[in-house]
Amino acid sequence: MLLYTEWTSIEAHQQAVAAGDHDTAHEIFAGTPGVRPTHGGRWQLQRSLRASRT
Repeated sequence: MLLYTEWTSIEAHQQAVAAGDHDTAHEIFAGTPGVRPTHGGRWQLQRSLRASRT
């Protein structure tokens, strides 16, 4: 199982963390046998590729 969340900005993520929005989901997953936390990470898109139209 993979819990994936995407935020519109770093600030939006920080506000969600400060408000405790992650707490309920983390409690559910932490109490589920066989589920191991990865402790997450923050990734920021540096660039993307787009197919060219010819």
